[in-house]
Order: sequence, then C-alpha cells, then structure tokens
Amino acid sequence: MDELQLLRRRLEREKQARRAAELFIEEKSLELYIEQQKREQAFQALQAQTVATNTLNRQLQEEISRRIQAETLESFLERIVQDHPLHSILVELTRMVEAQTPGGRCFIAVHADGELFHAERESSEGRAPLIQAPLHWLPGGAHEQRHIQRVEDVRRHPVWRRHCDSGLLDGLGSAWTVPLTTAHGEHIGEFALHPPDGRAPSESELEWMMMISGLAALAIGHRQLADNLNHQAHHDALTDLPNRFLFRDRLNQAIAHARREDHRVGVLFLDLDGFKHINDTLGHQQGDNVLMATTRRIRRLLRETDTLARMGGDEFTLILPGMKSVADATRMAERCLESLRRPIPMDGHELYVTGSIGIALFPDDARDAEQLQRNADAAMYRAKARGKNCFEFFTPALTAGSRELLDLRADLHHALEEGQLSLHYQPQYRADGVLLGFEALMRWHHPRHGAIPPSRFIPIAEESGLILAIGQWALEHACRQMAQWQASGVAHLLMAVNLSAVQLQQEDWTRTVARILDATGLPAASLELELTESLVMQDVQSTARHLRELRELGVRVAIDDFGTGYSSLNYLRQLLVDTLKIDRSFISEIEASADTGLHYPIIRSIIELGHSLGLSLIAEGVETEHQASILRALGCDGLQGHLFAPPMTASDCETLLRQLRALP
Repeated sequence: MDELQLLRRRLEREKQARRAAELFIEEKSLELYIEQQKREQAFQALQAQTVATNTLNRQLQEEISRRIQAETLESFLERIVQDHPLHSILVELTRMVEAQTPGGRCFIAVHADGELFHAERESSEGRAPLIQAPLHWLPGGAHEQRHIQRVEDVRRHPVWRRHCDSGLLDGLGSAWTVPLTTAHGEHIGEFALHPPDGRAPSESELEWMMMISGLAALAIGHRQLADNLNHQAHHDALTDLPNRFLFRDRLNQAIAHARREDHRVGVLFLDLDGFKHINDTLGHQQGDNVLMATTRRIRRLLRETDTLARMGGDEFTLILPGMKSVADATRMAERCLESLRRPIPMDGHELYVTGSIGIALFPDDARDAEQLQRNADAAMYRAKARGKNCFEFFTPALTAGSRELLDLRADLHHALEEGQLSLHYQPQYRADGVLLGFEALMRWHHPRHGAIPPSRFIPIAEESGLILAIGQWALEHACRQMAQWQASGVAHLLMAVNLSAVQLQQEDWTRTVARILDATGLPAASLELELTESLVMQDVQSTARHLRELRELGVRVAIDDFGTGYSSLNYLRQLLVDTLKIDRSFISEIEASADTGLHYPIIRSIIELGHSLGLSLIAEGVETEHQASILRALGCDGLQGHLFAPPMTASDCETLLRQLRALP
C-alpha cells in the first residue's frame, strides 16, 4: 500500500513537473514569438526607411541635376543674349558634353557657313584650338532625315563608312546625331555625339543631349538673326547694295586710309535720267527691274576694293579708293555711262535708260566724307543741267549753283499758293494770217530772283512731283480764260496747254480733264493738249491708250517739238493726234541755210508726212518774214513766233482780239 501510494505520489510529482515544463516551454515560445514579431516589424520599418531614403536621395539627385541644367541653361542664355562669339559658345557646349561622356567626342555643325566645330579634350598645354572642317565631313543622315539617329558602329554603317578615311572618326564606335532647328522649323545645323563604348544612350543622357542641342540651335539661330538684322540695317532691301549708312562708314575708312597712304579717293554720284517717268509710266515693279539691271551692270565694273551703294530712289554712289590719278575716275564714269546705254529688255520691249554722274575727289575737292558727298551731288546736278547722259567733275563754282537749286526747290512749293505763277498766251495763226488760237505758257515771277524761265523750274517741278498741282492749276486757269473769251463773243479759237509726262500717266487724268472742262464750261473741242515727241516715244502703247481716252472726250492732241525724236509712221498712226508742231530748231536754221536750202527737205518731209496722215502742221519759233514765206511755200498750215506776237498777258490778248474784231 505504502508502495502504491509512493508510486502515485511519484507519478503526481512527475506529472506536475511535466506540466510545469510545458508551461515554461509555452511561455518561452510565446516570448520567442513576440521577439520574432518585433524583429520582423523592425526589419520592415528598416526596409521602409531605406526605400524612403533611397527615394529622397534620388529626388535630391534629380533636383541637383535640374538645378545644374537650369544654371547651365541660364548661363548659356546669358552668353547668347550678350552676343558672345558663337564659336566660343559652341566649343564650350562640346566640352560640356564630352565631360558628361568620358571618352566620347562631340561635334556641332553650322549649315550657314558650312563648318564643323569640335573642341578636343584639354591637354597639358591647355585647351586645343578649334577644329573647323567642311560640313560634309559630319557623318550621319540627321541633316537629311531631320530626326535623332543612333548608329551602332560607324565602320559598318554604309553612310558613315565613307567618312572614316578623313581621320576625323578614328577610334570612334557608335554615334548619336540630332538635327538643330529653329522655332520655325528651319534646319540650321547638326549635333553629333560619339560615345566610345557603342552603348545606347540612357534616358538622362538623351535629355542632356537634347538640352545641349537645343542650346546650340538657339545660339546659332540668334547669331544668324543678329547677322540678318545687322545686314538689313546696312543694306538696301531691293538691290542688297550698301545703303547710305554703310556707304558713309566705308567712305570714312577710305579717306582715313588715303591720308595714311597719300592716295586719292573718288566719289561718283550717279542718278538715272527720267526714272520717275519710268515709275509713273510702267509701274514700280518695272522701275525696280530697272534698278536691279543698273545694279548688275555697275557691279561688273567694280574692283574688289570699290563700293557701290544705293542712296535711295534712283541715286547710286561709288567709292573708288586708292586712286592714283584723275583718269581713274574718268574711266569709271565713262564705263558706267556706256553700260547704262545698252537697252534693258522689258516684257518683250527694249527700254533705254541713261544716267548723269557727278565726281568729287579727296583731297582735291573736300577734306571729309560729308563735304565730298555733297560736292559729288552738286557735280551730278551740273551734268543734268548740261543735258544728262554725261559726267561732270566738281568745281568750286558748283557749290553756289547747287545751293541756289535747293532754294528754288523749296521756293517752288510756295509759288503757287503765294500767287507767283501766272499764264501768258502766245497767238497761233493760220498761214493766211487768220488767228487759230493761243498756247498757254507758264511764268514764274520769283520775289527775289525775278522772272525764272520754264526751262529751269519745270524740271524741278517734275522731279519734286509738284508738276501735278501746277499743271492742273495751269489747265484749269487756261480753260477758264478761253471760256470767258468765248462767253464774250470769241468763237472757233483753240487753247493749247502743255502736258507733262507725270500728268499723262495718272490713271484718273482723263477724268480730271473732263471735270475741269465741266467746271469752266469750255467745250472739249476748244482744248488742245500738247505733248513733246520725246515724252510720247518713251512708251508708245501706254501713251496711245491715254490719248485715245482724251480723243473720246473730244479734246484735240498735238505733238510738240516734232522732228527731234524717233517717231515712225506706224507710231503716228497709233497715237491718233491732230497736230504736229515742227521744232523751232529747224525753223531757226532756215536763215542760216538761206543759200543752200539745207533744211528745206527736212521741213518739207515733216509737212508731207503730216499731211499724208491728215494732220495739221504748225511751225514754232518763227522770227522773220523770210522764215514765214518759206514755210508758207512748203505748205505749212500754221505759224507761231515773235514775228507775229510774243507770249502776252490775258489783257494784252484781249486788246489783240479787239483789234481783230473778235471781241466787241
């Protein structure tokens, strides 16, 4: 029993011990599990912190990269705006790219000047000089296809392989090329990067590459824009010749050089004769064609050191530096005039243009550029006054004359409004002595200079454009005067009024004439408009159209100074004129050739030609009875000149009309 109890007690103790052990194990296991969980949670927190730290580091690196790019961009933009030399900007960009791509080489090509820029890596002696090569040395087809290209091996690529022999690509493997374009899409160059390992560019490298190529394109485009603006500021838009600003700069340089070398400098001032009429007659497009033709012809005559400039309108200037004698300027002027005399083809026709040239020399005629230019201008106006199509050297006497001419131009602007202009009327008679009518002739009585002849102020009026206002005033005044005489009893008389080229070529000129006739009450058949033969022959087709409109209006037309130009029978038929006025030069020679009758056949031919076309003939400038008798014998229909009466005021004409019992 005792043993059984002992055994039971022993078993109970073992059972309790096992239970205690199990409880201990369970407790320790729980502790280990909790510790495990804590460790796993700590590890997960550490992992999360590591990820956050890496993300922060990456973001920080990206921010640093962005800031570096922004600072780089800002630095280069500042250099571009401040007009740093283009080559220094492009070289610095290539060096920057090569620094980001160890072992790589970068090239930038500029299409405008056909050059390839490359900066080699720095050596112990400092930075290598800029390498320039023709554009076709740049490998790749980006400049043709205009997109990013990657070539894995230039030695195997069919496009790149042909450039390997140049030596420029020695040791290079792959290449990336990017076209450089402006904001408007203009292709202006190439960016090429040649990495040594042949790998493909990373995303960040592509971004860096695009930024650098964008900066290169911006720098090239900005410089080209600046160059274009500078060129436009110093060159004529139509002819691309130097303008007056660049002309003055080059003239100052030529004078400074001539002072050092003891040489002459010649300035030739060229003005086209009658260019305003070409513009008014044929239009500004044809006028521009004449200016371009003139530019091409004169350019062919220049030496490399000479300068041809367009000062504006139809005015050109030439600088002849390094002249050894006056004969150099003479030869150039003669060659210029000769080149201009050749006809200019124009829409199936030939246009003839001449020029007048003034010449001034340094140091003979002036000591500075401004005075030299003014003196050449004065000499040019002297050439105009001599009859045009010639050249004149400056003389001190011209200075006062050119100043007087400028004063007359200014005074003519006020002459009409201040009542300084007036009309005189010269009678025209039939060969049998019957009065035909009057020719209205303009007079200018200057308050300081007195009477100024029309031969002097009419050309000024035509050049300045004042002829439109003055001519319209003269036409209206003459029509009103004849209408008043007709209202007083005068009948069957004509009023002849001279017409300028500028007036005739106005598109609304016929309407202007009709309006004046209506306002003054003068019948159209009582008005005769006179045109010079030289004016008519400048553009026969256009003149014929305008004269046809006048004839339809009922106005008569006369050709003045006939016989001095190049009219043909065919042209006269086209023009539908009523009267030919024989030029006074033929009439004045009648006395000189009284014994030989040399000019009689010419006058007879003109009269017979006119009569064959059904035209009336009037001889101008009849001064003697002998001239009048010869003209009557030759069959001339009308006579005009001082033999019968000089140009008279309206009141003197009324006296004449009363004497002829034409007025009560």
